[in-house]
Amino acid sequence: MNSSDGQVGIQGRPARRGRPILHIFSPAVEFNGGIHDLVALTRRLRPHRRLVLWCLSTKMHPQIRRLLEPQVDEIRVCWPIPPIPGQDHVLFYMNEYAAYFDNAADALRETLSSAATVQIVINLMIGGVFRYHWLADNLSAVYFLNRDAQSQWGLLVRGTALAAVSTVIFPPPVELDEFLTVRRPDPGDRPVIGWFSGYVKLPPASEDFYRDLAERLPEAEFRFLPGPDELTGALADHPRFHFLEKYSLAPARFLSQVDVLCIPVRRDWPTMQGPRCLIEAMAAGVPAVMVDRDGPRDRIAHGQTGFATNDLAQMANYVVQLVDDVDLRRQFGLAARARARQWKVEHWVDALLKHSGG
Repeated sequence: MNSSDGQVGIQGRPARRGRPILHIFSPAVEFNGGIHDLVALTRRLRPHRRLVLWCLSTKMHPQIRRLLEPQVDEIRVCWPIPPIPGQDHVLFYMNEYAAYFDNAADALRETLSSAATVQIVINLMIGGVFRYHWLADNLSAVYFLNRDAQSQWGLLVRGTALAAVSTVIFPPPVELDEFLTVRRPDPGDRPVIGWFSGYVKLPPASEDFYRDLAERLPEAEFRFLPGPDELTGALADHPRFHFLEKYSLAPARFLSQVDVLCIPVRRDWPTMQGPRCLIEAMAAGVPAVMVDRDGPRDRIAHGQTGFATNDLAQMANYVVQLVDDVDLRRQFGLAARARARQWKVEHWVDALLKHSGG
C-alpha cells in the first residue's frame, strides 16, 4: 500500500477480473452515519462490480479508510479526478455535500462526461446539481431519501433534459440486523424516554418541554445520546436526566434501554432525510414521537408505529400516552419493527445495478 495527500493512492486487495467497474465518488472526510451506509452499500455491491472509491479531497479520514478498505477494490485520494473510461460506471454518493458540484462543476464535467452511466445519491440537500443540464447525457438515476426532496427536484429540473432522468426514493441504506434482534425493556422497569441524534438542534423551549415531561412522568428517566448542548448545562444536575458522550454507547445497546424515542427539532433546522436514528429505533421496536416533516413523515405511520407532530404540547401528550399505556407501546413497537423490516439495503443494490448496465 502507498498513499500520500494530493497523490493517487491505491488501497485494498487486487481486484478480481470480469466485473464491470463502478467508480464511487464521496467526500469521505467527515465520519458520520452516512459513511456506515456507504459501507453497507459497498459490501453488497462488490460481488457484482469492481469498486474504485475516490475521496473527493486531498485527505481521507483514517477511521473512514479503515471501514471502507475491506469493502472496495481500490481507494484513490486524488484531485482532480481524471476522466472515467467510457465503459466504466459512476456512483456519486454525496452524503451532506451536494453543494460540492457548485465548486467543482467544470472539473466534474470533464471527469463524468465519458462514463457509461452516472448515478447520484442525494442526502440532505440538492445544492446546485439541478443547474448542470449536461449531466443528462449519461445520468441514469437520481436517488432521494424522501418524497419531498424528489418533488423539489422535479420542480427544479422542469423543462430541462434532467426532467427525463429516472428518480428513486429509498430510506437510507442502514444495516438493521443488529437492531431487529434488540430485546425490549421489561414493562415493569422504570420507563425510559430517549433522545438519539447527533445532527439536529432542539427548539428554544426544549428545557421547559423536558421539565414538564419529567413532572408529568415522575417515574420516567430521560437518556440522551449524545447530550445536546441545549440541555446538558440546564439539566445536568437533574437526577433523572442522563447525558451520554458521543460514541460512548453503541446505538443498538442504547435503544435496548429506551421505551419511547422523542426528538423535537427546531423549525429552522435543515431537512431530515432519514433520519438514520429513527430507522434504527423502529427496527429495535421503539415507538417514536417526532416532528411531522420530510424524513420522519416518510418513516412513521402516524397512530400505528409512532406519532408525528410539530406542536410541542401535543408531542408531550403523545409521549405521556405511550409511557402510560404499556400495551399501546408494545403494539406500536411491534408495528415499527415490522415496518422497518421492509427497508432492505438489497433494494438499493438492485436499483444501482439496474441503472449501471444491469
